[in-house]
Amino acid sequence: ESYCSWSAMKFGGQPPYSFQWKRNGVFVTSDVSYSVAPAGSADFTLELYATDGVGRTYFTTKAIAIDPSNTSFSCTL
Repeated sequence: ESYCSWSAMKFGGQPPYSFQWKRNGVFVTSDVSYSVAPAGSADFTLELYATDGVGRTYFTTKAIAIDPSNTSFSCTL
């Protein structure tokens, strides 16, 4: 089964790092990466909040398009 996976890049800032992934504004994981299987899924917005050890935060968001027939989808963020 095909799936999309995104990973946070750790560079700059001051360790330790913490991450928050949100799908349509709802928290899904604090792992360094997030994966989703496209089957049965609909388009969604993916957000990543990365915070370093001294409290500096980086934020990015991306609209993820998933083909309802699951024949193609975009994994970019």
